[in-house]
Amino acid sequence: MDFPIRILQVVTVMNMGGIENFIMNVYRNIDRTKIQFDFLVHRNEKGFFDEEIKSLGGEIFILPALSPFTFFRYKKEFTLFLKEHKYNTIHSHINATSTIVLAIAKKNKIPHRIAHSHADSTEGKSLMKNSLKKFLKNFSTRNLACSDNAGKWLFGINNYEVLSNGIDVDKFLFNPDLRSRLRKKMNIHEQDFVVGHVGRFSKVKNHDFIFKVFKKIVENNSNSKLILIGNGELRREIELKIEELGLQNKVILTGIISNANEYLNVMDTFIFPSFFEGFPLSLIEAQAAGLPSIISKDLSTEIDLTDLVIRMSIYIDEINWSKAITETKILNERMAYNNEVAKSRYNIKFVAKKVEQLYLNH
Repeated sequence: MDFPIRILQVVTVMNMGGIENFIMNVYRNIDRTKIQFDFLVHRNEKGFFDEEIKSLGGEIFILPALSPFTFFRYKKEFTLFLKEHKYNTIHSHINATSTIVLAIAKKNKIPHRIAHSHADSTEGKSLMKNSLKKFLKNFSTRNLACSDNAGKWLFGINNYEVLSNGIDVDKFLFNPDLRSRLRKKMNIHEQDFVVGHVGRFSKVKNHDFIFKVFKKIVENNSNSKLILIGNGELRREIELKIEELGLQNKVILTGIISNANEYLNVMDTFIFPSFFEGFPLSLIEAQAAGLPSIISKDLSTEIDLTDLVIRMSIYIDEINWSKAITETKILNERMAYNNEVAKSRYNIKFVAKKVEQLYLNH
C-alpha cells in the first residue's frame, strides 16, 4: 500500500456546521502521512474550511448541486470525475442522498463505499429521502452513524456502526481569565447573566422558541444577554425578530467564527431546543466547557455525559424553560467537567484513531 492513501469525503460545502466540524476534527488529528482527505462539494462557493483543508494537504473538487431531478447530468459529470481521479474509498456524508453518489461509485467499481448518517429520524418526513434511503444498502459497503437514532433512520435496525463525533476537549477547558477579557470586549458586565446557543440559523434549530424563552428571562432579569453563534438562511428573519421584540441591546450575533470555543467561556448557560438533530456536537462542547445545558427532551440521550444536561419538552410554555435556565446550578467547578468529557468516547483522539483504522483496514 502506498502512503498516504487518499479518501474522498463527499459533502455539500465545507462551511461551519456539525458535519463539517466533525470531519475537520478528524482530519486535524489523523496521521496524515498515512491518510489524506480530498473533498467533493456541491456548491460553487468558497467554504469556511477551504483554506485549512489546502494547508493540511487536501484538495477540493466541485460538482453541480445534487438531486434526483438532475441525476443524469450528475451521473455523467461524476463518472468523468471518477475516471480522472482514482479513489479506492469514498466516504459520503450527505445522508439519504448518499444513495445517488454511492450508486454511481459502485457502477464505476469503487471498492469501498461508506455511507455516514448525521441526521435524526425525524428528518424522514421528506418523501424523496424516504424513497432514496430504501436503496442505500444496495450501494454502500459500510454504514456509519453518529448516533443510534441517526443509524436507525438511514439504515434500519442493526445495519450500521456508531462512530461517535469527537471534539478537541482541551480547547473547551473553562478559562476564567479569558471569560473576563471577552466579556469586557463585548461590553458584558460580570454580573450579567448570559445565555448562549451555537447552531445554524435554520428552522430545525427553533430560534423562535429561543427568543420566546429569552424574552421571559429578560422580563425577570434585565441584566441578561443572549449570544447566538452561527449564520444561515434565516439570518434576516432573526434580525427582524430581535427588532420586533425590542432586544437589540440584549442579543449578540457573532456570525460564523473560528473561535467559538472561546466564547463558551462568556456564557452562563446553554439553550438547545432543536426539533431534531443527528448528534449535536455543540452539546458535547458545552459540557466540556462546564455549561449547564437546557435541551429538547427528544434529542439523543447519548449526549448526556454529565449532570449538566437538563431535558425539557419544546411543546410546553416558555415560562418553564426560562425558569429552568435561570435556576440552573453548577454542581462542580466548571473546569472539572472537562475531564469527564475527556475520558468519554467523544474525545477526538480516540475517534481519530478509530477512523484511521477503519480506512487502513479496508
